[in-house]
Amino acid sequence: MPEATSQALVRELAQRMGEFMLATAESTGTTTTLVDDALDQWLPMAITRDANCWIYGSQTAASSNRGIERRAKSWDETLHTLTLYVAMPAAMTSGDYEIHTRTARSRKLAAINSGIRLLGQSWYRDILDEASITTAANTLSYSLPATPLWYGVHSIQVQISTSAGIT
Repeated sequence: MPEATSQALVRELAQRMGEFMLATAESTGTTTTLVDDALDQWLPMAITRDANCWIYGSQTAASSNRGIERRAKSWDETLHTLTLYVAMPAAMTSGDYEIHTRTARSRKLAAINSGIRLLGQSWYRDILDEASITTAANTLSYSLPATPLWYGVHSIQVQISTSAGIT
């Protein structure tokens, strides 16, 4: 599974909802226009007013556009251009921009965070500590490290040899 960053989780949720497009801004964009001819595959016809999809500056967008979410006013398929109601802080001339067609990206992130909060502290998590205890000849008891929460340990496995020839 890919790394579970908030960006990856939001994009996965939006894709499952059928409302996600990823645009790579072309150099002809401005603060109010996002130009990407690859969007034609999802937006084959002009939307002259009330496109109302959300545009979000990802981590590869211009630094002042990162994390900014704006609404699109219209789409011109002949110029491959989304026009925004309110300008971005910087021109959209490079980097990736997420486009969410029905629900704001911020609402998706809030829903994911709400679900994670419901997991609570009792949510099952594996503990893996391979270097805690080193055995010694003629020793039957050992002091355990205090770091893991031992009530959560459901099994202990013992490796009897580190020789590569033994399987």
